[in-house]
Amino acid sequence: MEVEEEIKVLEEYKGALERELEKVKRRLETLRGRVEKRE
Repeated sequence: MEVEEEIKVLEEYKGALERELEKVKRRLETLRGRVEKRE
């Protein structure tokens, strides 16, 4: 694999990971909000 090709693949992977991380953060906020309401 050429360096440019690897960079492109890694950038795409990074973008996918960032999107998944945002989903996780939103889910955590939702769950934490539910826990706080019960306390």
